[in-house]
Order: sequence, then structure tokens, then C-alpha cells
Amino acid sequence: MGLGTFFENRKILSRAEDEITLDADFLWLSIIASVLATMAILMDDQYILIGAMLVAPFLDPIISFVGFAILGKLRDAVLAFVTLMFVYAISIMSAMITYLLAELVGFVPEVVVYEPATGGEYFVVAILLGIIGSLMWIWPKTSNTLAGLSIGISLVPPLANIGRALALWDVQALNVSAQAFLISLGGVLIGSFLVLYFRPKD
Repeated sequence: MGLGTFFENRKILSRAEDEITLDADFLWLSIIASVLATMAILMDDQYILIGAMLVAPFLDPIISFVGFAILGKLRDAVLAFVTLMFVYAISIMSAMITYLLAELVGFVPEVVVYEPATGGEYFVVAILLGIIGSLMWIWPKTSNTLAGLSIGISLVPPLANIGRALALWDVQALNVSAQAFLISLGGVLIGSFLVLYFRPKD
């Protein structure tokens, strides 16, 4: 069964369409993930950061966007992309508000340990994580949480740092964080495309 047949399968296509619908759960998970990630960065706590990655709902709209684009369903692809960008905007705003509130109560440490990574090796890692997330998404017996985690690893920390940079209006940090986010998002999209486009026939 080829990619087109696979995605035209009613169950899979229905899932892709469902995942691009914004609802309260989707928005709340995005906000909570962003708040957790910001708190983790402020506290220099990797365990909390992993928790933020676990709940971030970024995988499904990415897979939906890539799948619809491959199939030439441009209207659905645009809807998935708009959904994704809206969720990222909400996440950045949540991170910015969290940082401002932390600063208001005097919780912000003088030195924030996390620095966004923008090297080429992280682009390769993002591609690999996109491949892993996509494979887990299409394999029926794997956990969707694990698939989402693979995407969250790349995208959650830079989004939180963009919000922090905006709160501080730190242009240099904003540039670096935005580069890290774009590198990660580009890598994940490429990885997802590779899996969905070149998926071997059954």
C-alpha cells in the first residue's frame, strides 16, 4: 500500500483532520507545556523540562500539515499550518507572561543557564526526531505520547526562550532563540516529509 492509499484510508485521514481542530484541551496543553518549560528554564530543572516536552501537543498538526501537503490537499494543509502557528504564538505568549510574573514576584534568577543551540548538528538531530515522531505516529501499536515527546524535545525549549527574550526585550537572545526554533521546526518538517513521502509499500 503506497502513501496515497495509506493517507486515504478513512481512519488515518480522519485522524489527521481531527488533529488540526483547535479545542480547549489542545490550547490548554500548549499553555501548560509553555509555562512548565519556562519554569524549568528559570529553575534550571531538566526534569520539569522533560515534563513540558511530554505534554506539548505539537506533533499532530505537524504530521497533518506534511501529510496534507504531500497529498495536494492544500486547503487542509493551510489549515494545519495556521493551527500550528497559532499554537506556537500562544506558547510564546504564555512563556512571556510566565517570565514577567516570575520577575514581578522576584523569582527570576540572575543567570539563566539554558542557551538555545543553533549548530548544524542540531538540525540533523531535529530531522531524526521528526523521523522518529512520524514513524511512531503511523505505527498503530506505539504510544502517541512518545511520538509527541520526540517533537517536543526540539521545539519546547526554543519557544519558551523566545517568550523570555520578548519579556526582556533582549534582541540578541530573541534572534538566537528564533534561529534555534526555525532550525528545529525545519528539521522536524523535513524528517516528517521523508517518512511520509518515502514510506515503503506494504
